[in-house]
Amino acid sequence: MVQYTDLYVLTNSRSFNLATKFVKRFLPKREETALDYPFPWLDDTPIRTFISADTLMRYMEKQYNKTYTTIYWASMDSKADIKHAMLFYTDDNEMLFRISMPSSLSESGDT
Repeated sequence: MVQYTDLYVLTNSRSFNLATKFVKRFLPKREETALDYPFPWLDDTPIRTFISADTLMRYMEKQYNKTYTTIYWASMDSKADIKHAMLFYTDDNEMLFRISMPSSLSESGDT
């Protein structure tokens, strides 16, 4: 089983543009892992359901102090060092990014 090393980045913004730049930079060839995104997350009766990460991210940009955990992407490039990216919206109007790579890469000194 592959062990992963994660890097987290906290930003004091909910900018859709910042979020898309981050994901495009670190995971250019990616796929969403969810079929849809109910809001609020894990609610038995969501008020909205989004069909793409982009539409959810545009919505969350204006939903101050609302949380959403998590938007998750997987790499479609088998040769890429970074295998996963995640985006979390926090209750203090910020975003938290996470990227993951196999631990063997982070320990080899090649990255």
